[in-house]
Amino acid sequence: SRIQRSQQLAKALAASGTQCVYLNPHLGLEYPRPYWFDRHTRFSKLAQGLLELHVHLPREHELGQRTLTAAESRRIAAEIEKLIEMAGIRTAALIVSFPAWLEVAESLGRAHGFPIIYDCHDWLPGFGRISPDILELERDLLQRADLVVCSSQDLMNRISLNCALIRNATDLVIGERPVKELVRGSVKTIGYLGALDAWFDVDAV
Repeated sequence: SRIQRSQQLAKALAASGTQCVYLNPHLGLEYPRPYWFDRHTRFSKLAQGLLELHVHLPREHELGQRTLTAAESRRIAAEIEKLIEMAGIRTAALIVSFPAWLEVAESLGRAHGFPIIYDCHDWLPGFGRISPDILELERDLLQRADLVVCSSQDLMNRISLNCALIRNATDLVIGERPVKELVRGSVKTIGYLGALDAWFDVDAV
């Protein structure tokens, strides 16, 4: 439904020549029919080297509101295992963009020795709708991940860990016209690309 950091990272990895599999986080909400009528796991090819994996879970969910149950994590891991076997994957890295995936990632990591990379791109306590269980799970993920990547220096300072820094960025072409063609005279143009939430200072903008 949106192209943000996680999706852009998958696209960039694929464009660099790395085979990338992106797990759709909706886990069934993108299916037109209920689980009991369509339980099949699906793949779609988004671009060269970029596959999207769709896993249908019986229960609707909101990843920010609750953790995955043990049964849900096992099902997701089992479907990824099928892909690993089918594709003959021997080496891989598991990039986790949200704490709810921790149990799935650890299961795959134990089975195959794949390292877990946590892409910490948001200050989760800043979102009012994130449940306490998710925040607690993030503390576990920060400790257990083989590598933590942060999207800003501020995040690195807040979590007090030795992290790699990969900042957010954007292509400086809006539509078909370069930005310089959109700016005329001395008038400043401010653009914002990202989510809107309680922390967004509308008055300042």
